[in-house]
Amino acid sequence: PNPSQGNIEITLGSIVQDVELMLTDIKGRVIFTRNYPSLYKTNIELPEAKGVYVLKLKAQDSTSTLRLVKE
Repeated sequence: PNPSQGNIEITLGSIVQDVELMLTDIKGRVIFTRNYPSLYKTNIELPEAKGVYVLKLKAQDSTSTLRLVKE
């Protein structure tokens, strides 16, 4: 759900190769980057601080950006 209490489940719908997830705060500071050789589903935990975060998902030739709100 968005807004969230902190735990976010990401499901891609099919197995995707060479995936990079990058979480930043609203000011663009990188909180973490995770690389996966293949990915279907994963969970991420947002930082303790309430606020707006941006999750970028890069896979093959495409990029998706999600705006996440932590209450």
